[in-house]
Amino acid sequence: IDILCENIFVKDDVLFLLISLKNGSAVSYELSAPRFAVESKRRTKRGLQYEKAVFPKQSYGLGVVQPEGVGKLVFTFDKIALTRGQVFRVYFYEKGGARNFVLTLTARDVNEARRL
Repeated sequence: IDILCENIFVKDDVLFLLISLKNGSAVSYELSAPRFAVESKRRTKRGLQYEKAVFPKQSYGLGVVQPEGVGKLVFTFDKIALTRGQVFRVYFYEKGGARNFVLTLTARDVNEARRL
């Protein structure tokens, strides 16, 4: 499974996140609802960790990625601004499986998203 953030852009103070999932395995990948969070960049055992759940306004394309297939996902959010030291993480979970992934976007990726 390959996960790629194809594009991030902002239109009318709405952040659009376009993600593609490429399934190179012989088994289909059924995606459950992903989780989105703004978190601290560094994870330490002693330090304070910041985590804030973010919920998409709309999502398109959730479902199943067939074997040797590609699936496209689009998520929209209210505009997000990250400070230095924060990242935007997307957690993908497989329904009934163990193929779980994390996509991390830096503050620069999110804050400097292309305007349409």
